[in-house]
Amino acid sequence: MTVIPAIASGVQEIILCTPPKIHPNDSAENTRAFADKKILAAAYICGVSRIFACGGAQSIAAMAFGTESIPKVDVIVGPGNKFVAEAKRLVYGTVGIDMVAGPTEVFIIADSSANPEWVAADLLAQAEHDVVASPILATPDKQLAQKVSEEIQKQLQVLPTRPIAEQSILNCGRIIITESLEQAAEFANRKAPEHLELAISDSELCEKIASLVHNYGSLFIGHSSAEVFGDYAAGLNHTLPTLGSARFTGGLSVRVFLKTVTTLRTKQAELGVQKSAKMAGILGDAEGLCAHAKSARLRLNQEVNNENL
Repeated sequence: MTVIPAIASGVQEIILCTPPKIHPNDSAENTRAFADKKILAAAYICGVSRIFACGGAQSIAAMAFGTESIPKVDVIVGPGNKFVAEAKRLVYGTVGIDMVAGPTEVFIIADSSANPEWVAADLLAQAEHDVVASPILATPDKQLAQKVSEEIQKQLQVLPTRPIAEQSILNCGRIIITESLEQAAEFANRKAPEHLELAISDSELCEKIASLVHNYGSLFIGHSSAEVFGDYAAGLNHTLPTLGSARFTGGLSVRVFLKTVTTLRTKQAELGVQKSAKMAGILGDAEGLCAHAKSARLRLNQEVNNENL
């Protein structure tokens, strides 16, 4: 999800930093760091140039400033925990970044047709990422809310990642009883979540709510559109804005690796040049920028009056 947009936009060299693992054949006294084999395989298929077994905030610093082994890069992209997010914020300007993306978020808008088991599973799928992940359900149906709450507790009992997911539910999990689905949409726009699910069966109503929401990283419409499909298999880029930044930016795409540049080519005799020079001189005077005005008027082949500079 980070490599393919870079390749599509023409990036020539792609550096991957990934958290190291300890080699299984090493002892506690003699350890070597290596990259996960599955990540290496994926990186090879995607076309990564070089890979370093280095993760966390330290990898952001290494790529931003360069080390003896890790080269300095121009753009750093990809999600991470709050420490990675803060590291990216600190190095922005030294390098470009995609966004400051912190702990993951899901916001589910559900009506009475929603399956409590599915909704609970989707909330826990985000909760297991981080103890400060944000799993939220908004529904006008109190009975559904109660069933989802009970289902969360039931699924937590057998969830291998329970220590993290349970803390996330306690720290940041919310079930909001709204007056209507429209109010739930309003709350979602204010939250601007990374992932927004619409667990609504009525197609006309679902489309109405979909038209009301506009602040989100990715939108998942309908009961069968599980957010986890976007994580792994459905084709959406899942490097997405969090912490409310979906109010003003979208997910990772080729545009992060592209620059918008402008050029100007003129011919002295053309009318447009003369008009531009005249107006630029007037505006230079208005701003009190004498050299600006002179630079413009020289193109008019006019004698510059020092009193007007």
